[in-house]
Amino acid sequence: MRIFIEWFNNVWKRPPNLIAAEEQKSRPDAARIVELAVRMRGSIPLFEDLLDGRDYLFGEFGAADVFAFPFLKYAVFGTPAEDDERFHHILVEHQPLAAGSPLHAWAKRVEAHPRS
Repeated sequence: MRIFIEWFNNVWKRPPNLIAAEEQKSRPDAARIVELAVRMRGSIPLFEDLLDGRDYLFGEFGAADVFAFPFLKYAVFGTPAEDDERFHHILVEHQPLAAGSPLHAWAKRVEAHPRS
């Protein structure tokens, strides 16, 4: 689990953060944004593969689901109309999911869990 969380923080979260930073520049590098967006889209199959034959990322509901949900949920649920956080919109724009992606059902299952 520590390896997954470290990968998520240090590898997966880098492209959306770098896109947000690039967009803030006086002259954003469009090619760099495209490159980072491709990396974001490329990670979707990794999450889908983790869900192959399972309801949650590592079988039972656990830390990986709780850790990834706040970021992956945007690909499923989009952003609320009042959400003006650019980072959230980047997550929606660059994580397109196929209609049959198991991430749809996963996000709904995770969303149904109680929160404290």
